Amino acid sequence: MENTLKQWVLVGLSGSLISVLSLNMPWLSMEGIGIGSGWELKIYSPAPYLLLFGGLLGLGTVLGIMWKEMRKRSFPREESLPLPLPTLLLGGLLAFLGWIWATVTLWRKYLQLGIGVGYGFGAGFLGPAMMLTSFLALRKGPSLD
Repeated sequence: MENTLKQWVLVGLSGSLISVLSLNMPWLSMEGIGIGSGWELKIYSPAPYLLLFGGLLGLGTVLGIMWKEMRKRSFPREESLPLPLPTLLLGGLLAFLGWIWATVTLWRKYLQLGIGVGYGFGAGFLGPAMMLTSFLALRKGPSLD
């Protein structure tokens, strides 16, 4: 049971990192070559900032859980999870909102011109999805068996 909770904390950590790092990956591609990162979307909308803020919020929450549990030399039980666990949910939702806003921006500005999406676009979806999945699993606590 403890290993299962450790794994979900690591899923949340990975999702948060992927959300933040996805902004530096190519979000646009032309004939398979990456031509633009997620940061280039900030010209048209604040979507990259939402994705970044959501990822950092989730990262802070997961690192807080890990710090608290490392100090106790045990791993989370339901009653030992810190109160700010819902900030992982908030971070995941903000990151998803940023990704959706970026999707609309991409479609309106680039995809109609025949420019495709790069792997950063997929990572921008995967990170928040992992954060939200981790929140749902950690919220359940010991009943994860």
